[in-house]
Amino acid sequence: MKKYLSQLIKDLQSATLKKWRTQPPHYFEMGIMDKWLTPPDGYDGPPFGFGKGEGSEKRKGYLAQLKFEKTQAEIENYIAGEAPANMYNYFGFEPEQFPPVFKIKEEGLQQLCDNICRLWAAYNYTPVFPERTPANVLYPILIQAMHESKSKVTYGHIGVEFCDYNPESCPFGETVCSCKDY
Repeated sequence: MKKYLSQLIKDLQSATLKKWRTQPPHYFEMGIMDKWLTPPDGYDGPPFGFGKGEGSEKRKGYLAQLKFEKTQAEIENYIAGEAPANMYNYFGFEPEQFPPVFKIKEEGLQQLCDNICRLWAAYNYTPVFPERTPANVLYPILIQAMHESKSKVTYGHIGVEFCDYNPESCPFGETVCSCKDY
């Protein structure tokens, strides 16, 4: 399993790099920090926040890249709730590639969760979960969420929440739950 897990992590990293090279994440372009937005190894594109700065040449170049019609279509699809595919489809993976949680050691689970979250960020999705969530709890939640149809956005961002802020039904468990803080 260790060899397979190592290959899966490399595949996740490759998919993340490929997406960054095609279109860096929206938050990265705009200079908004997120813990999953450190450029992947091998990324040689524009620096952090290249879309920021009134009147800068970089800003003008970024705006020239935007396709107004595509951006509007993304917004309209999101508002209408149209989600043509699940996240596995967008990312180029199959659900069967992700082993069940009980087959992976804790260290491997943490690496897998971190790389899945970085891939999500590359596609402008941010998973919202308590900081202290153990990997053995988070991994199955992330994997299940990738089955759901989501809108695909290039010039925006989608936060993916897993909890309805009710501590009794929190998927992360009451000991990790931060719902009571709200």
